Amino acid sequence: MPDSPDPRAAGPKGEDALRVEELAQLARRAPDKIRDHLEGVPLARQAELAAQLPARERLELLLHAPQPMRLVRTLPDAELYLTIREVGPADTLPLMALASTPQLLHLIDLESWRKDQFDPKRSGAWVALLLEAGEDVVRRFLRDADDELLVLLLQKWARVHQIETDDTPDRGGHGETEASTDLGFLSPDGQHRFSPLIPEHAPAIRRLAEIFAARWPERYRRVVWAAVSEPSAQVEEEALRWRQSRLEEHGFAPWEEALSVYAPPAGGKESAALLAAPADPPAAPGALLRWADATDLLVPALGRLDDARRTGVLQEIASLANRVLVVEATDTGDPDAHRAAMRRVASYLRIGLTARGARNDSEVAHVMAEAPMSELFREGYSRAIAVQNRARAMVATGWASMHPEALRMLDPPLGPAIDGLLQPRPMHFDPRAGSDAAGFRDFRSLDEIEEAGVAVSVAETLGRVFVERLGVDVSALLAAEDRLPHGALRFSTLFLTALAWSAARGELRGDPLPTEVTAHFLRTVASRRTADAEAASRALREFLDRLVVALGLEPAEHTALRAFGTACLERLAGECSALDPGAPVDPRYVSCLLLSPAAGRGRISS
Repeated sequence: MPDSPDPRAAGPKGEDALRVEELAQLARRAPDKIRDHLEGVPLARQAELAAQLPARERLELLLHAPQPMRLVRTLPDAELYLTIREVGPADTLPLMALASTPQLLHLIDLESWRKDQFDPKRSGAWVALLLEAGEDVVRRFLRDADDELLVLLLQKWARVHQIETDDTPDRGGHGETEASTDLGFLSPDGQHRFSPLIPEHAPAIRRLAEIFAARWPERYRRVVWAAVSEPSAQVEEEALRWRQSRLEEHGFAPWEEALSVYAPPAGGKESAALLAAPADPPAAPGALLRWADATDLLVPALGRLDDARRTGVLQEIASLANRVLVVEATDTGDPDAHRAAMRRVASYLRIGLTARGARNDSEVAHVMAEAPMSELFREGYSRAIAVQNRARAMVATGWASMHPEALRMLDPPLGPAIDGLLQPRPMHFDPRAGSDAAGFRDFRSLDEIEEAGVAVSVAETLGRVFVERLGVDVSALLAAEDRLPHGALRFSTLFLTALAWSAARGELRGDPLPTEVTAHFLRTVASRRTADAEAASRALREFLDRLVVALGLEPAEHTALRAFGTACLERLAGECSALDPGAPVDPRYVSCLLLSPAAGRGRISS
């Protein structure tokens, strides 16, 4: 491949992006040509290129590389696992055949447990797939798997039982032969019966037992004896300890230790022991490389680090993501959980870097060369926590504590923004993703956190002004919602109703508008047929001036109300600018004003 810069490669990832795209095209259309394109490229570099490809293309590259086995075994254990899960087990049997035993054991460790409970169906299904990948693969798995895991498989998946003497009648028999029956089938030693939890797995269990008994007869007898005689709970507890020990080598710390990932920043006094480097040194966290978008600075900045620091940074990022998985108690057998953890780590690293003033890949690399990744993550996360704490205080001790239901009066996007902050982890609401849970995600930039802070400021101000100082009877208004033609009552409706009273009568109040007040407001402010273009803005300024005099608004409160009021004017224009001031207003088509007698009493006179 050419090493000279391509003029088209002006983006953050430059020539690297072009190379990845070229490999992706080859993987889709001519995978047999991949070998020539990777000839002479170092294995670590091949692994990094593979990690940036989509799952299917990644699989083709791994299988058509000059040295497939060496390349597959160069991948971090977690990266191979995600590749297998993303593509699908049935299509990645060749990959399993090339994998190292530690890679296979890591796959089984992640897939066999749901939190601290062994899942025999899922674990057994994966062991059966290993057998499909080849008997050599199963022999390597049996050789290196801990006895406790094998005992659990025999107890809960194969369901082995001792055949008692009176199980076999003297004459006639009951079909207890090597062939399967309703009772099960004989073990290789003829002394035990297997009754598979999943009948379709019987052939795999039989072959697994035959391979085990033939290759390691003494160990086989010991494991079978334990499966028959040892209490299952005790075996499961011991197997869980062995699994945790292996996962810790990949950065999956115990929960109490992993919780430190969300601790406040150490202010430059970070302990070097906080993130012990995992025993699985990654070429690069593939989930990070695939998630990074065209504007991301993390990946190009990594290329500016020397090899030693680059490896250390990648190890720290991998450990951070695994600790997030542990703390959130997510399913380690869910690839989406792994990707979500890496996205969270990358997001708050980027926020932490931005907070330190790093704006380009050179500045990012400089910071990454000096600061621990855990400290940068904490600095970014602490920014979101600070905004979350403000939202929680508003609900716990502020105006919303007396009227929790009033939070649903906050207009979008204010309401969803506060809802996101009130979740167990602070979340950003992205209106482009929808109005339900799909719209909530981790913060990805310092700008998004600052926007959330503005949302909290506006919500705090609306509550203090309308509920605490002007005495809006929120409970009565919410109780009257079912009588409103449009259902839900919003703060924007209260604001515009108060604006109408101010413009028409010079008063601070929020009763439903009588016909004559509505008509005056439309004629002088809202309707483009009779009001001048600046009337609405002028009415807003006068309304805010009255609030300043009557309530002694602070400058920050005035700013928040002005921003909210400006957004309210857009709603007013959308609903009322085309109305005829001389015609009665139909409340079915106007939701931005409380119109008498559509709602209950809600006087807010000062």
